[in-house]
Amino acid sequence: MIKRSEERFKKHLPKSRDVTLIVLKGHLLIEEEVNELLDVLLKNPRELYAADLRFYQKICLLKALFPSKDLEEREWTAIEKLNSIRNKLAHKLEPPKIEALIKDFLKILEDPDISESEYEKESTDKRLKRNIAFLCGILSGLKEGIKAVKTPNKALQPTAKGGG
Repeated sequence: MIKRSEERFKKHLPKSRDVTLIVLKGHLLIEEEVNELLDVLLKNPRELYAADLRFYQKICLLKALFPSKDLEEREWTAIEKLNSIRNKLAHKLEPPKIEALIKDFLKILEDPDISESEYEKESTDKRLKRNIAFLCGILSGLKEGIKAVKTPNKALQPTAKGGG
């Protein structure tokens, strides 16, 4: 349920302005949505767990399963970019050019018709949180849409008529 995803987002995305923590926790929230999306899509997702796929491989699998109209290329690119930032932060205390990578991530999702200087009036941590929330929301919406299609609505099913 989208409400559950929203509650997890609010609970786990840090209130702090620590960009590293926002990226790491945000990535975990997106990874959770990716895993749940795969669970909903696949008939036997447990078989996939044995493969111990990396996050990037899961994204490639999802891209192969979804038509481009369901998720735009920019959104996949943003998820991949966030994964790259997360990897750099997870393996180095002070990765070089991290600010530039974060700026690139933000540019992918922010409206190109609004000047960068206008966006920069808002703090990087707020922009990061907003864009991570956007990606989580899209993945959660896809997941819920697939669940709705897979679950037959009894109200729409014809009732059995007696006699015959």
